[in-house]
Amino acid sequence: MRSSSSDRALLRQNLGRLLSPRHVAFVGGATNVPAIEMLRATGFEGEIWTVHPTRTELAGCTVYPSVNDLPAAPDAAFLNVPKGAINGLLRDLDARGAGGAVCFAAGYAELGEAGVAEQAELSGAAGDLAVMGPNSTGFLNYFDRTALWPVHDHEPRQVEKGVAIVSASGGVLFNYSINQRSLRAAVMIGVGNQAVLEIADYVAVLAGDPRVTAIGLFMEDIGDPVAFSHAAAQALERGVPVVALKTGATAKGAEVAQTHSGALVAPDDMINALFSRTGVVRVSSLPMLDETLKMLTIPRRPPGRRMALLTNSGGEKALAADAADGTVIEFPMTSPPVTERLREQIPEFAAVSNPFDYNAYFAGKDIFSMENEPALQRCFQTMIADGYDIAMILNGYRSREDGTVDPRESVLNPTRDAFVKACNELGICGVVASTLPEHMPHAQREHLIARRIVPLLGLDEAMSAVDATIRWCERAGSAAARELGLPHDPGLPRSGTLVNEADGKAAMGVLGLQVPASRIASDAEAAAEAAAQIGFPVVLKALEPVIAHKMKAGGVTLSLGSAKQVRAAMVEMSGRLARGGDVLERVLVERMVPDAQSELILGVKYVPRFGHALVLGLGGVAVERLGLADSILLPLPEADLEAFVRTARAARNLSEETLGQLVAAARAVMRYTDANRHRLIALDINPLIVGGDGRVTAADALIELSD
Repeated sequence: MRSSSSDRALLRQNLGRLLSPRHVAFVGGATNVPAIEMLRATGFEGEIWTVHPTRTELAGCTVYPSVNDLPAAPDAAFLNVPKGAINGLLRDLDARGAGGAVCFAAGYAELGEAGVAEQAELSGAAGDLAVMGPNSTGFLNYFDRTALWPVHDHEPRQVEKGVAIVSASGGVLFNYSINQRSLRAAVMIGVGNQAVLEIADYVAVLAGDPRVTAIGLFMEDIGDPVAFSHAAAQALERGVPVVALKTGATAKGAEVAQTHSGALVAPDDMINALFSRTGVVRVSSLPMLDETLKMLTIPRRPPGRRMALLTNSGGEKALAADAADGTVIEFPMTSPPVTERLREQIPEFAAVSNPFDYNAYFAGKDIFSMENEPALQRCFQTMIADGYDIAMILNGYRSREDGTVDPRESVLNPTRDAFVKACNELGICGVVASTLPEHMPHAQREHLIARRIVPLLGLDEAMSAVDATIRWCERAGSAAARELGLPHDPGLPRSGTLVNEADGKAAMGVLGLQVPASRIASDAEAAAEAAAQIGFPVVLKALEPVIAHKMKAGGVTLSLGSAKQVRAAMVEMSGRLARGGDVLERVLVERMVPDAQSELILGVKYVPRFGHALVLGLGGVAVERLGLADSILLPLPEADLEAFVRTARAARNLSEETLGQLVAAARAVMRYTDANRHRLIALDINPLIVGGDGRVTAADALIELSD
């Protein structure tokens, strides 16, 4: 992998040549004929060359015996040859100054250790070539009428603007050339094993193309997290949404990813933290990927969270409310004046609510019915205009088994058209969603898109897409002028030296962390005297030797209420540690935190490739039992730090005063991390105690630094 910025800049320049070439060289024999036919089908206007050592003609093209015999250095090459010939071809293409190559051959890192070594050799042979693969199916670029694609499986279309799909799977990618969800996929790239080009390179180049409206990623590994963070941040700054379906979240998924493309699967909590930082929307299925991309690329985006939801079914109203649970979507009730105006328009047996079952009759042009488009539009517009940011209506068309729509379904057209007109007259983001995915035929989807309305397939997918769009808009709006790219990984070792608790707390206390009053003692009498000075009750802790898990080792005694108890506790502690092979040299005598209401953990962990992450969760034994902790990558602006703390699951139900103190504690931890990022391996404040008075105090602190 290339690491320097100059190397990556040249690779990305050559990737641009590969994706939009003036000339293409196909290297290989008869298996390239379908690929040549596919390129011609796009309307490609450049030169097409073929390379084969013995042939004189292939698919009507002149054949050159070697890459060195080509008329010029090709911008793009399609290498459909045995694996053993790949490295030599890459060297020859690089020496000639070619742009890039698609490497169709497989059998590299996905096969294990030997394959990893072969893939490293391929990377070295590539030089400055932008190599897609190995194990790549190639790409389609409808913008520039280009395809380096192994089969002639469809008729390409000319597209002026659209979505780019970048996929680690050729099988997944093939779906997008025949997509049946009206997602405007204009560029489709199969990245393969990413021996040379990484996901970050594709995101950076595609985000710089004004014709790309959004980028969809199907990925098994993100490559270099630092490079990815900068590319994703660049896309966010340019207003290009990135939506990712990342596999490997489960142990089995990670195993399969490794055998498919040799992916180095990163910890899933770090993936979530990286995506959250850079505004990448994560989804959990291909339908959600499609619907979210579609929602983000229809011209109007919602300026806020307030949704008006319309339906002509009480059951669907309840389903919609359930589907939106856990999202940021809000369903505020209409204002009293609007509520009254709506009551005047709907049948007397209907009730005004949000979601709103407007209860139109099935027929009747002179009553409030599904046939009365003006009355429906007036009703819809009355509600939508009441300060909502987005409007959704549930309106599906049943189709026959052959995909055609029964003409009788035209009864739904007045409802559809009334909603479209209401949204467009008000200039509001409008969504028509079908409760079931199959109830939104092609003609209806295209009708809505032409009128700037988003057609979403399936109620759950629709709510997920709207939720993701709101979150992305909020992140894009808050990310201006912020440095979201990660710093370079300091490359720390797995273990280092533990700092004793007193020194760790002193260093953190200077930065604003609240710690209990304490004294250091070397013997039982000194410990008893220190306790009397501090005030009872106290806790006695082994300070030296430094023990990572003092409580489990018997190095902590709580709630000591007298000097006699302190003396006895130190003698007993010395005996316990001695039985484990440790000599107790010094202890920390610390004032007990009074009236503890809850325990949290606040810390930092170093993760190779990602750097440092701040962790906030439930403390004590709950952190292991429940796993309720959230992570965010450091460093970050203080506004983002505060937002993280306030929205963390462990911070729910805390008072405003406590939240403020928790933010201050997190700020101290972040500042310590910034000052020690080239040495800090781990930092744990566990427990961080919330007292009855709302104060937040660090009862224990463990810091590990590299030597």
